[in-house]
Amino acid sequence: MSKMAPKPLDYELLNENVKKVAYAVKGELYLRASKLQKEGKKVVALCQAPFLLDDPNVGLLFPADVIARAKHYLSLN
Repeated sequence: MSKMAPKPLDYELLNENVKKVAYAVKGELYLRASKLQKEGKKVVALCQAPFLLDDPNVGLLFPADVIARAKHYLSLN
């Protein structure tokens, strides 16, 4: 018996509903990870520019926990 080679998937032949499918991750884990990623970027920003910590308005730009973590990481050097 001869086996037929599988036909390649052709985008033009796909059902329109399949083409419109979007995978949206909106779960609790994803939202928490996004928040941590944003906070991490803020901590890195302060560590890269520590002079910002001396600015009296730093608390208006960065959350207190981000400032505290940046100060902690900078103190490890």
